Amino acid sequence: MMNELVQSHMTKDVVTLNPDNTLGEVREILLSKHIHHIPIVEGKKLVGMVTSWDIFKLGKSVAEYQDMKVSEIMTRRVATLDPDQHLGA
Repeated sequence: MMNELVQSHMTKDVVTLNPDNTLGEVREILLSKHIHHIPIVEGKKLVGMVTSWDIFKLGKSVAEYQDMKVSEIMTRRVATLDPDQHLGA
C-alpha cells in the first residue's frame, strides 16, 4: 500500500473554506457533511486546516465561537503530498 500513488486514495471534490469564514460556518459544514477536517485555502493555495477537535478544544459554547474567524484557530503548518507521490512518502 505504501507504494500506491496518493491519487488512487485521495478525495477530489473537497469542501474548503477561507481564513475569513466563521467557525459557525465550519460547524455547519462539519455536521451536515459528517466530516472532521476542512482545508483552508486562499485561491488555490492551502494555508491551513480546521478540525472538529480544534473547535472542541476551545472549550467555548457555540454562541461564543459562532462569529470567530477560521484564521484565529486554524493549523497553519500542514504537510502535503502531490497526487503523483507515493503514500509512503
